[in-house]
Amino acid sequence: LPLLEPVGAVSVGMVRGIPSLDLEYVEDQEAEVDMNVVATASGQLVEVQGTGERRGFARRELDALIDLALAGITQMIAAQQATLAPLLLQVEEVQSRPRARKEPKREKDLWGPPK
Repeated sequence: LPLLEPVGAVSVGMVRGIPSLDLEYVEDQEAEVDMNVVATASGQLVEVQGTGERRGFARRELDALIDLALAGITQMIAAQQATLAPLLLQVEEVQSRPRARKEPKREKDLWGPPK
């Protein structure tokens, strides 16, 4: 899968019947349903892995967990992009500068004369 846009991953789960985002250790241990979701910035799912740890779960719960995960991933990617924006501007500036072109060395000059 080529990386064409930002990708994020979060953990979600059903804890005491409530959909929860980014489970802490204690929440993860008591979650009835535990799920990891990986998605792109545009909302395309890359991976969904869920387990009924203590019980099965309904389609509406699955949908609620995926919706919650996608909202969390959207927030996370927005925060990452805001944090990285100044650095990315610097990278673009450096990449836009003209570079000196050097002729590649000939192979015999790399290794020297044969012995």
